[in-house]
Amino acid sequence: MKAFRIILLVGLAVMAANGVVWAQGGDSCLINLHPDDTSAIGWKNPDSMLYDTCIGSVPLGGLYARGGFVITYKYDVFHIPATSIDTTIEVLWQDIDTIYTTIRKQFDTLYQRYGAFVLRKMNPENTDSSSYEARTYNLIFTHYTYAKPVVTYMDSVDIIGFIFRKPQRQVPSKVDLTTDE
Repeated sequence: MKAFRIILLVGLAVMAANGVVWAQGGDSCLINLHPDDTSAIGWKNPDSMLYDTCIGSVPLGGLYARGGFVITYKYDVFHIPATSIDTTIEVLWQDIDTIYTTIRKQFDTLYQRYGAFVLRKMNPENTDSSSYEARTYNLIFTHYTYAKPVVTYMDSVDIIGFIFRKPQRQVPSKVDLTTDE
C-alpha cells in the first residue's frame, strides 16, 4: 500500500509539473504568419513573426516578434570600427557609450519590460557618424515578444527613427497589427 501511495504521488507530481510547463510555455498558440513565403517586400524573416490563435488569449490575434524592429540613433552611440559588408556585428544595449545616459536608461527599461535582445548593425562597413545608415540597427529579441507594447514604447525613446516592419502580405483577419493602445 505504501508503494502505491508513492507511485500515485509521483504520478500526480509529474502531471502537475507538465501542466505548469504547458501553462508557462504558451507558444503552442503562436503560429507562423507566412512560413513559406519570403517573396513579399519587407518580409525578410518569416520565422521572426508569429500571431496568437488561442481563443481566450489576450490579445487574440496579437503579433509576436523576435525581429522586424529597425532603429536609427541620433548619435553614434556605439563607436564600432568599420568591417566588411558581410560581417555580422551584434551589440548589447550595455555597449552604448556611457555619455548617453538617457538612451541607456531607456534601453534598460526596454530590457526590463520585454527581455533580452541584441542590436545588429545593418551597415557594418559604414562608420560615417553623419550618415544615418551607419547608425541603423535591427533590434532582435532572444524570444518572441508581443510587438504592440514594444512599438508603443520605442516610439517614445530618444532615437531619430524607429520602424516596425509589419508583414506586407495579407494576414488573418484577427491579427492585431495596430500600434496604438
